[in-house]
Amino acid sequence: SLLAVCDHVDGWTPLHCAVAADLSSAPRTLQLLASKATPEVLNARDKAGRTALCLAAEHRNGDAIGVLLDAGAEAGHA
Repeated sequence: SLLAVCDHVDGWTPLHCAVAADLSSAPRTLQLLASKATPEVLNARDKAGRTALCLAAEHRNGDAIGVLLDAGAEAGHA
């Protein structure tokens, strides 16, 4: 799937990219990405060991945290 193909230098998935780009101004984009992601993609770690949920927490992006948790991201993986 397209979500699994996006492997950037840091090992980011499209969810990592969306959180890092602060798509809170376009929450539907992040919701769409998250809703289509498999559990493996939702909880995928980058080369530094961070999930998209971890990045959202680092950026203090409560909206992104909510979207990711609602989509099934595991808090224990953050």
